[in-house]
Amino acid sequence: RQFGSLPRYQPCANLALVFDEVESGRSSYGVVPVENAFEGAVGETLDLFASVERNVSVCAEIQLAIHHQLLSWATDVAAIEVIYSHPQALAQCHGWLQEHCPDAVLIETESTAKAAAKLLECREDDQRGMAMAAIAPMEVAERHGIPVLAPNIEDHHDNTTRFFVIGRHDSPPSGEDKTALLMSVKDMPGALYRLIEPFAKRGIGLTRIESRPSKRKLWEYVFFADIRGHRDDERVREAINEVAAMEGGFIRVLGSYPVSRPL
Repeated sequence: RQFGSLPRYQPCANLALVFDEVESGRSSYGVVPVENAFEGAVGETLDLFASVERNVSVCAEIQLAIHHQLLSWATDVAAIEVIYSHPQALAQCHGWLQEHCPDAVLIETESTAKAAAKLLECREDDQRGMAMAAIAPMEVAERHGIPVLAPNIEDHHDNTTRFFVIGRHDSPPSGEDKTALLMSVKDMPGALYRLIEPFAKRGIGLTRIESRPSKRKLWEYVFFADIRGHRDDERVREAINEVAAMEGGFIRVLGSYPVSRPL
């Protein structure tokens, strides 16, 4: 829906490979989940942005309604003993699973596609296969011909996930943009206020902020933020420069991109 039918789509086993594909130039763009409306930030994606200074930029965002299907060779939900899926999908279906499959063992996989692959491995083994299920989108069920045992099992039917499109360059100004930032400052009272204040005093709206462990030092954190405006806007440039000049200040622009609407 974002790119149309002309590009060649390449699935990746995990999010790190998406970054590697784009950074190496083997793929022009990658799509990674960044935030769910009900479960919050996708920590793995944020950590990949923070781990090293990658040669990728956020160039677009996609807001996509997410619906989860319970896939299985079984014909009765009561027969399910093991359910595979990505941690986000399991969390987004927690209530349904507690009600309908309270005794099932939940096993995390790197992706919903990997979860479906577990069912394909046991297709010929009736005893194992009939006791297994996977949570995945309808597209996965249709691609592999796996029956949908229970449709739309997400706890919230307005469940929406925001994705970043990453490429080698960000997007030019469109007139209605956001900019993704990674930043930190010396740990002291009021540290978070010091990071936000340069944007607030210039009238730049902050649409999201999220802290993550820096993974360099115990109890040290970095902040991910989305702000209104493009990195080329004068006010945005001034605010970024002010943060960079602070004592212990660090800021990296992850990319500027047009504001999206839900698909």
